[in-house]
Amino acid sequence: MAEIKIEKRNNNWLPWLLGIIGIVLLAWLAVDFFDSDGEPELLTADEVDFPDAHLTDRTDNDVINARVQQTGNSTTFDKNWDGSEADYDSNVIYFLSSINQIDAEMNLEHDYSNTALRALANSLMALSKEQGMANELDVKSKCMMIKEKADQLDHNHKSTKHADMIKSAALTAVEILEEIQSDKFPEMSDQVANVAEAANKISTRTLTLDQKSEIKTFFNRTAEVLQEMRKEQISRS
Repeated sequence: MAEIKIEKRNNNWLPWLLGIIGIVLLAWLAVDFFDSDGEPELLTADEVDFPDAHLTDRTDNDVINARVQQTGNSTTFDKNWDGSEADYDSNVIYFLSSINQIDAEMNLEHDYSNTALRALANSLMALSKEQGMANELDVKSKCMMIKEKADQLDHNHKSTKHADMIKSAALTAVEILEEIQSDKFPEMSDQVANVAEAANKISTRTLTLDQKSEIKTFFNRTAEVLQEMRKEQISRS
């Protein structure tokens, strides 16, 4: 009887399947490596075009950098940007970005505190304008006081009075927030009270660099209130 030879079929599709899986894995790793927050770059691009889309939900680096790029015409944070003539949105985003620089800029020169205080003053001034505050001039004069305290931080790096200046500016900011809140956001008294509590915890008897946590807390709580006011402002329009 003749022997019938049976040839095994060569699975030529297997190398192609493995190759496709390898390409997908490499693409995923590339996105994860180049995007520090783990989001695909498509989302980041979307946030550049529509920076307000996620502002009230989160304040991560992608959102902040997207708006700073528009405001300062630069992809890097510009600590010298002046928002005195800009709108509330631009100033709030810049303030958020300024406090995001704390690890890099809270140093002996107090660049961080100086920039954050100026950004806070501009944010409060812009908010009072857009809310049509009856006592806008009073708010403006207090914002100028905050900026003066911020400038004083730069004049003498060796001064031991920096904490006094920061606390004074913080308490003035609280006064402004209380005026705006009582007039335009009556439901937010508890949040503003939290900011006041944080401002009062800044000690004039302790060097600034020895109470970073307290100063961070003040700025972060203030940022939360400003964002909540902005969110409420949007819902009313």
